[in-house]
Amino acid sequence: MFKPVFEKQKAYFNSHATLPYQARLDAISKLESMINAYEKELCEVLHLDLHKSETEAFLTEILPLKQEITYIRKHLKSWMKPKKKGISLITSTMSSHVMPSPKGVVLIVSPWNYPVQLALMPLLSALAAGNTAMVKVSEISGHTGEFLTRILNETFEPHHVFATDVAPEEFADLLDLPYNHLFFTGSPTIGKIMMSAAAKHLTPVTLELGGKSPAIVMDDANVNVVAKRIIWGKGLNCGQTCIAPDYVVVHDSKKEALVNALIEAIKTQFPDAHINMEVPKIINERHYKRLVSYLENQVILFGGEHNDQDHKLALTLIDEPSFDSKLMQEEIFGPLLPIISYHSDEELHQILDQHPNPLALYLFTESKHHKNTIIKQRGFGGAAINDSIIHIVSPTLPFGGVGNSGMGSYHGFHSFETFSHMKAIVDSPTWFDLFFKYPPYTPTKQKLIQTLRKFV
Repeated sequence: MFKPVFEKQKAYFNSHATLPYQARLDAISKLESMINAYEKELCEVLHLDLHKSETEAFLTEILPLKQEITYIRKHLKSWMKPKKKGISLITSTMSSHVMPSPKGVVLIVSPWNYPVQLALMPLLSALAAGNTAMVKVSEISGHTGEFLTRILNETFEPHHVFATDVAPEEFADLLDLPYNHLFFTGSPTIGKIMMSAAAKHLTPVTLELGGKSPAIVMDDANVNVVAKRIIWGKGLNCGQTCIAPDYVVVHDSKKEALVNALIEAIKTQFPDAHINMEVPKIINERHYKRLVSYLENQVILFGGEHNDQDHKLALTLIDEPSFDSKLMQEEIFGPLLPIISYHSDEELHQILDQHPNPLALYLFTESKHHKNTIIKQRGFGGAAINDSIIHIVSPTLPFGGVGNSGMGSYHGFHSFETFSHMKAIVDSPTWFDLFFKYPPYTPTKQKLIQTLRKFV
């Protein structure tokens, strides 16, 4: 079903039509024109799928794309240039450089939670790097997926960019092709399936996964500011964000003050979220029921209300859940926020060790010592100190996970690097020849080689 399109893309790539700088700029401009032309409609379908307000849809889906386009345009020419590298004693007469080269036909598999941004952001980078792309948008965010598929296929010829919202039962046909790179955003469970499929063809992968990202509140934290920033990060898209604060670990001396501040922040930012039509909803009934089931047998400090008809939940604070509960065993991916207290640094690390290598880590402290030790000692994809989620905004920083939260990174130059093969090239002159490298290794040559040992 998808092989003919794949073969056309392969032939188009092999024609070198995507290689020139201007061709890449033209592709980016096409995508930009599409986004600008359909911005209103994209916000409308996002509201149909997730009840995102127009403002939230613009801030979290459209604006990041516009920023990335501006950044790529500014830097693409310099990224494409060969980069000179240093020399060693043996290569002192030679020149060395690294030349970025597009990989070929790439497959981008995007999720439902930010269905516009997380489909088009990697596509922008793949095109900037000179590739062709096949894009699998999520069928779960059905209105957005259908609309995005249509406008992408209207904007580009299929030999350059092809989009599909194919159902899961047909996805295997799309996946089982020898791509030159596979870029996936989703859960660790599906990420393993992607990696297994890619292994058949030795296809390199970028996996942007998830996990339980902690918000650590130390004993010197400014709880009023901390609370606002945690609740903003948790409430965005109704908690359906891969880097949302999954749970809070707070020093016991600050717990009461923090809980009170969190409650005030919820009342201010996301009041009556279970009935507020300006607040996003849970994507579907399955995920809604999963989240509601997490509330069973829990001590609720605030919230807990839910709306079965509209799949909406209030932002809910849960007190000291058991580490054996599903709430603390699985990524929550919703507006439920466990609050766990600790007393000593040792206890803090024991709690964090339950879920190593999260996609994000949020540390709230004024102490340089705490900043240095925790950031150095813990494994994580990316971090924000005294804030949440904000690190994803910068195009100069790599975004990606480690271990169970993913592999590889993107945004800005790191995206260009992900979708490029960096060729290592040495240019050796003919006016000088290292004669002693050739056999036979006579006593004279051996003496020269022994002399070299002193300098390397």
